[in-house]
Order: sequence, then C-alpha cells, then structure tokens
Amino acid sequence: MMRTPSKKDALRKGASVVLSAIVVAATTLTITVAALMFSDNVLKVQLDVSEYEQAKNMLVTLADLVEDVSASPLSAHYVRFNVRTSTPRFVPGIRDISVTVSGQASPVIVGKTGIVEVKGGPLVGTVSMNTLLGEDRLIVDDVSKPLARVYEHQTDGAWITLDYSRVRVTSLGCFYYYDAGNNLSGYLNAVRIAFVNLTIGTTIGSGSLDIVVRSLSTELETAIIQSNVVTLSVILDGDRTEELTINGLEKIVSGGVEKDVIGTILQVLVTEVVVASQ
Repeated sequence: MMRTPSKKDALRKGASVVLSAIVVAATTLTITVAALMFSDNVLKVQLDVSEYEQAKNMLVTLADLVEDVSASPLSAHYVRFNVRTSTPRFVPGIRDISVTVSGQASPVIVGKTGIVEVKGGPLVGTVSMNTLLGEDRLIVDDVSKPLARVYEHQTDGAWITLDYSRVRVTSLGCFYYYDAGNNLSGYLNAVRIAFVNLTIGTTIGSGSLDIVVRSLSTELETAIIQSNVVTLSVILDGDRTEELTINGLEKIVSGGVEKDVIGTILQVLVTEVVVASQ
C-alpha cells in the first residue's frame, strides 16, 4: 500500500531544493569572481609587459635620435611614450668622463653626462643584465656601431637605461697640412674624438609624454701631436679605464714621391644634447 506524502515531507523536499539552489549559486558566484580576478591579473600583467616592451623600443629610438641630432647642430626630434605603470627617470650629470691623449699635457675632454631610465611596472621582471643596443665599452672605434648603450637590468625592479658615457674615435686618414702662422707644413695623420654630453632639461608631465632631444652646441678643438702613434685613455667615474693606441702612417706616396708623415692632427668634437619631456 503506497504511503501518501505528508505536508511535512513536502516542506522538507522544498527546503532541500532551495538549499541546493543556494549552494549552486554560491559556488557559481565564487568561480565567477575567481575567474574575473584571475583574468584581471592576467590583463594587468600583459599591459605591464606590453608597456615595458614599448619602453625598450622608445629608448632605442631615443638613442638613435640623440646621435642624429648630435651630427646636425640646432636640430631636434622627439619620441612619444605612453606612461601607465612605468616610471621614466632623467638623471643629470651622473657619469664623470675624462679623456687623455699622449702628447697632451692636460685631458682633452673632462665632462659629465646624464642618463635616461625607465622602471617597469610592478608585475614586470627581467634578467640581471641584457644589452639592447651598443656595447659595454668606453671607446667605440667602429663608425658602423652606435655610440649609445641601451641595456635592461634587474635592480629592485626591471629597469632600462640609456647612456652616452663613451667616446667615438675615428682615424680620418692622412692629409697635407699648412699653417703659415706657426710655420708648419707637411703630411699629418688625422684622428677625431667625438663625445656627446647628454644633459637633462625640464622633465614634467604624465600619461603621454613627448620626449624631446635637441642639439644645443658643438665645439671643435684641434691640436698637433709630434708623433704618428697616439694613445688615448678614457676614465669613467674615476675607477674604470680603457685605452686605445692608433698607429698612423710613417710614410706616404704623393705624386710618385715618398714623403714623411710628420705627426698627427687631433680633432676633439664635443656636442651638447639636451633631453626634456613635455
């Protein structure tokens, strides 16, 4: 004989259905919130990494622009950088550089140069050291290589740094030189030393920044060295030194006649380039 469900059984069944619905709803809500939080974190990581990669490209482009304006007096360029979680930093006069040349009583270059850095967002990491442009050298003797160095490093966060704390040394060949005022004439080897003094201008703003580079001044000085062998020494921050010896020609044939090369003419080119944000 079948038992007829009582009112109490009906109430118990109804309560069970409601409780199940509450459990399912709570579980679904928990999963949804967790998924939203996870997707939000993933999105933040992607945005930070994307901005960090943009900063790499921006500093490499900026390095090219600095070198470009240094070769064109009073010229200017700019690059745009969108800032969200990254932190640009413009540091004036942080590197001391001194250049001495054999045959010269005093340094031919004594200066300070600044750096431009970008710190990545809190969700970005990088290796301890990775060069993106240039080389970790104080003397660049190849005209095809950049004078700047751009590198990323891990120092209490991910950083990208642009610096110009080095000189370019170029052998320009051998030329006939005539100086009536000093009664000097003859063939000379020619050597040029180029240095970009990176200075920092006004740096304000947030969000989308236009970082401007402008060539302010160019100074060229020359000196005659009574030797065909020239040794240069570059000292950075008083504790790092790099040397380069250039062996010039001793003889040259002109018009079918062999002539002596009597020394070296040294050209020292210093360009001041200012970096500012607007």
